[in-house]
Amino acid sequence: MAVTYDKAARVLFWGGVSSALASLLALLGLASWWPAFLASWTLAGATYLTLASFKVFSVGKAVLITGCDSGFGFATALFLDQMMDVTQQEQIDNALSSVRSLLPPGEVLWGLVNNAGVSQYGAVEWVSMDDYRSICEVNLFGTIAVTKAFLPLIRSAKGRVVNVGSVRGRMTSPLGAAYEVSKYGVEAFSDVLRRVSQMQGNGESFPLIC
Repeated sequence: MAVTYDKAARVLFWGGVSSALASLLALLGLASWWPAFLASWTLAGATYLTLASFKVFSVGKAVLITGCDSGFGFATALFLDQMMDVTQQEQIDNALSSVRSLLPPGEVLWGLVNNAGVSQYGAVEWVSMDDYRSICEVNLFGTIAVTKAFLPLIRSAKGRVVNVGSVRGRMTSPLGAAYEVSKYGVEAFSDVLRRVSQMQGNGESFPLIC
């Protein structure tokens, strides 16, 4: 991690905070000033630099987000600075071709956010099989199809695939069978991707948001 001016300034800021804390502890008779200052500044500086090392810089990195018409996907797309039916392989293939052609020289597809999702609730016997299938087509099979299409680009960039799951992918409710089946599947698919990445040491990551 490069030590830049802003990082050095932040470490110095925490030095000032540590100085004030050490003075307070010394005034209260709880510790000597120098040991308290050095201990608190070392801890604060090391914590800041460790967290800063996890920061992702966006220069030269593009992100593709599915399900951007509303909610989380829309907000994320606005923040990152793009719509596709994830149940249609032709549209997925067209999106892949567009991404390949639109990436400027030197820029990579570093991130994929599988956010597209639908839900429907009802008792097991009340939800039609067509609804079960349509929910799984979007939430589960759409996630798999988009990931399979873009995974070579993500791997070459050592990037990230973020699958948007749900707490309902870890627990069930009496009226949520169709939705929860699909989200349990997303969780399993994400676990498989992580295991493969760990075994092969490719460098990409597959976080799951619940």
